[in-house]
Amino acid sequence: MTSFRPSALPRLRTLAVSFGLVAAALAARADIAVLREKGPHSGSAFSNPGLVANAPAGLKVAMKTADVKIHLRPGDGDTLKADCTAEFEMEDSSPAELNGQLYLVGFPVTGLSSKIVTIDQFKVTVDGKEPATIIRRAIGTHFMSMRVEDTPVTGTLESHIVDKQSPERWGIWYKGASGYRGSYLWQQELAPCKTLKVNIAYQITLHPQSIHYSKTFDSDEDGDAVIPFKTLTVDDWDDQYYFFDYVLRSGATWTGTIGKESITVTIDPSLGLHLIRIHPMAFRQSKELELREAKLEAENYVPGFNDIRNSDQWKTDDHAQSIRFTLSNEDPEFDLLIAIPLSAIKRKK
Repeated sequence: MTSFRPSALPRLRTLAVSFGLVAAALAARADIAVLREKGPHSGSAFSNPGLVANAPAGLKVAMKTADVKIHLRPGDGDTLKADCTAEFEMEDSSPAELNGQLYLVGFPVTGLSSKIVTIDQFKVTVDGKEPATIIRRAIGTHFMSMRVEDTPVTGTLESHIVDKQSPERWGIWYKGASGYRGSYLWQQELAPCKTLKVNIAYQITLHPQSIHYSKTFDSDEDGDAVIPFKTLTVDDWDDQYYFFDYVLRSGATWTGTIGKESITVTIDPSLGLHLIRIHPMAFRQSKELELREAKLEAENYVPGFNDIRNSDQWKTDDHAQSIRFTLSNEDPEFDLLIAIPLSAIKRKK
């Protein structure tokens, strides 16, 4: 039998309490643990600009037109490059007394932490002038804790329009819509009875991914960018794919509907990519925002698969090596997810 000196008892009690607290913490964590789906990540490097929450009361700005052009070309190794230029025409019909007030506009981006998508040379102009712009990302510090990190792109945001203390600090929230882990943010000035032209240009790099899904209790800093298994409609599950999505829903944060939007993707001939191998899908990241069946039928989506190749909104032009998606007088309730198999790329030297 082992005996203990009286002087050792306080230390033993301390150890017992410590072990008890650790056990309780582990039990508590197990109680709230969530079985997460792990798999390929999307990269929403393409988006509609959206109105960030906490905008001035009475603001009325509508997106009248959107003309987006994306050119896919070879990158280094097995990567793809995409050059994007976009022009958005915004009509301001706010009350005259709001003239000159500032508000934040956001451009959602996801998948950046996974390094599946990288963005370079991001530039925005409003009526030909560069506004103060940052990229804001929510960074996980430890279990159940987040902080936001701002990286300047150009200039400095006005302090009175920057809200970094929101209780929902895991992301950037948009007016009446969803939050995103990261966004480019810039300030615009209210100009009643005026039409503004917002131009955006940047370059992205895409990396191919394997389609492998698993379940885990471990958290993923970029887990909100995981593509739900049920969303995918691909031909070969053993292939690797380039995934990228276009966030349309952020365009629904403005006053009224989007008047007319055109997104054109041209394929560089040196990729040797046949358009029929491209998989476009209507994509929903949030369960509470599932597509309504009536809308699927009305827009000729394939029921159950959300594949939009049979939609009137999706057009291909083999001669021009281009694909085009259009919206007219709509508040989009879904995003686009594009999948391109690695095996479909036949690089020509």
